[in-house]
Amino acid sequence: MLVGEPDAVDSESLLWNRGLAWRNARRAFEGAIMHPSRLATMLPSVREGVRGLLARLAPHAGGPGRQGQAVDLKAAFAVFSLATTGGAAYGVDFWPDDGPGSKAGSKAEGGRAGEGSRLLSACTQALDCFELSQATAYLPLQLMLPALRPLWLWLAERLPDAPQRRNMAARQAVADASRRLMQGWQAAAESAAANGHATATNGHATAANGRATAANGGKAEAGGFVEVGSGIAGSSFLARLLQDRSSGAAGGGKEAKEGEAGAAAMSDIQVISQVLTFLMASFDTISTTLANTAFLLATHPAAQDKVRAELAAVAEEELGSDEAAEKMPYLDACFKESMRLYPAAPMFWRDCNADVKLKNGMAIPAGTFVCCSNYNVHRDPDVFPQPESFVPERFLPDAAGALGATHPHAFLAFGSGARACVGQRLAWVVLRAALGSVLRSYRLELSTQQRLPFRHRTALTLVPADGVWVCLQPV
Repeated sequence: MLVGEPDAVDSESLLWNRGLAWRNARRAFEGAIMHPSRLATMLPSVREGVRGLLARLAPHAGGPGRQGQAVDLKAAFAVFSLATTGGAAYGVDFWPDDGPGSKAGSKAEGGRAGEGSRLLSACTQALDCFELSQATAYLPLQLMLPALRPLWLWLAERLPDAPQRRNMAARQAVADASRRLMQGWQAAAESAAANGHATATNGHATAANGRATAANGGKAEAGGFVEVGSGIAGSSFLARLLQDRSSGAAGGGKEAKEGEAGAAAMSDIQVISQVLTFLMASFDTISTTLANTAFLLATHPAAQDKVRAELAAVAEEELGSDEAAEKMPYLDACFKESMRLYPAAPMFWRDCNADVKLKNGMAIPAGTFVCCSNYNVHRDPDVFPQPESFVPERFLPDAAGALGATHPHAFLAFGSGARACVGQRLAWVVLRAALGSVLRSYRLELSTQQRLPFRHRTALTLVPADGVWVCLQPV
């Protein structure tokens, strides 16, 4: 239930836009993160994040003759994913000051805190508000009586309850911090132009400098992301959007199709919206997929051994690259089977743009807002045989056989069609690099602290309700 500027930001999101506004936003994403050359510029920060993750896990690992301490990989992956995707989105340091698995950014306290600290705190609070238990009381009212939405918005603005105030404050803080970063970038661009520099980002620090070590547990050091006083990382999504806007390459630099209006330069609100969308669409989905896959491999040691055998043929510096992906088909199959069983986004929504008649005779008129449950599709025995079993082989081209999907569009972890996940290539880079690096270093053994059966709760994503508790044994 957003009002004011947070509502304006949300309304410009790629997730909700339609028509030309959606096409322009989609092109901006495609130009910034789908092109191989631009995706490659994000690899150093992903690998930096992986080093931070391993540093946070190291104190929990076992050794010769001793069992490792139980560690919640769900929490560890959440810290890693927020730091990595937040840094890739905004170009500033998103690593927290505190210990492994902590959520609240203690760095955000104090007048000299940097923009990365403030963004970390605000984004964490905004993401928490997607939990139904932390949602405003006006949300269920809107869901039950959507025709009265203007009334609920009016009440939420004038009589906000505590969850509504928290959500609005967090969203406004994200917008304010984003605007300060943009102003800093613009000032640097003008200064560079005045001094005759070719680009606004020359001399700005990037994410590739060493940040995380075992000694500091992943805490940022000098030489990592540079905060707003010195600029944002030139490889970040925010910097890419600002560069494209400054150079006139709106919408990722692609020409409008015949009959369409041209792609207008993005406004500040639109830039803020797309960068926040980048973070919110990637952080939780990546961390949840990593956690679910880790649980499945910990409970299926034979599959874990197959993945580790693949990793033996991949150099550490290759992890996350396209070249490495070709050598790890079984790891990808494990991820896909994990996403089939536990899709991070268990449902998605579409506008029906034409009259449709289903095989069962049900008619869906054009203009209907449709909710699609990919969770149920993935567990339909008519679509995926033995749907409750973990069988990665169903996603191997040479071994799928009778266990493969019976429909070419049955696997919907990233959606389907024109609105399929625009960031899935980046997601695959992060997933392979993170879990691949963990499995190269450790054998995952389920801890006795893990509650069974494996339960999930629905928030922004399908989240393990009791964590993923494992013991790490060095290999």
